[in-house]
Amino acid sequence: MQNHTVRRKSVTGLLIKQLVLSTALTLWCTLLFAQTTQYKKIAQRHDVYASSAWTGTDSFRWQYNSMAWLTQLNALKGNAGNWSDIYRYTYWLNTNGQVTEQLRENWNGSAWVNNNHYLNTYDTDSNLLGVLYEVWNGGAWSSAGKIDYAGYNTHHHYGSELVWSWNGSTWIYLSKTLFQYYPNGYQTMSEEDYNWNTGLGLWDSIERKYYTYYGDSVSSITHSIPFNGNWFLQNKEVFTYNTTAPFLRQTYLTQTWDTTQSPAAWLDNR
Repeated sequence: MQNHTVRRKSVTGLLIKQLVLSTALTLWCTLLFAQTTQYKKIAQRHDVYASSAWTGTDSFRWQYNSMAWLTQLNALKGNAGNWSDIYRYTYWLNTNGQVTEQLRENWNGSAWVNNNHYLNTYDTDSNLLGVLYEVWNGGAWSSAGKIDYAGYNTHHHYGSELVWSWNGSTWIYLSKTLFQYYPNGYQTMSEEDYNWNTGLGLWDSIERKYYTYYGDSVSSITHSIPFNGNWFLQNKEVFTYNTTAPFLRQTYLTQTWDTTQSPAAWLDNR
């Protein structure tokens, strides 16, 4: 049984994090290895001007190993002319420089306290196979969610993404996305989103996106919705670019599939 209405794809906020850093003062260090000079940011601070003086509000510090790979990020906040820790991320890497483990700790004023933990696994071709997400319950790590990746092509693009949630005793499906690629192997041709229907014990189709390209840039995204086991056109995003390098986007248009016409046709949204 398929859903006849579009529902938003399940989002596992637990498994996604994004750091937005304000740009201010940047310090640089030089790391020498393999006869190559690498310049890596080691610190950054953000000041605000008030009462005729600059005052530090927040800052970040980065640490690297001998291969110039990031191993720690530390966030601080201004505190009466001093800097106080807020949180830090510590990264463990394999010999290919890929993160195998990520730990977040929060500063409670006197000590670092565990917050969340990621464990990544890879295959022999360095493809990411899985991400396990854990949260600290005060005395031990508790599983919260995980993502499995499979169906990699020769360009290391996965064909499926399966998201799970831990209910306290077993892993349950949450959502999945299936991908198909053009013959070049790296441009996505279609993407299909599904949510797990626990009551019916099956996957509900949510949305299908079909991509076309102008060079390496997306020129259109066609959105379809499910009905009785089929995909029906709904709307389209159309992008145009200038014809000489650099290829910059010139226009953006949205269209709706109009079935009141005969034959049905794309109708520009005004």
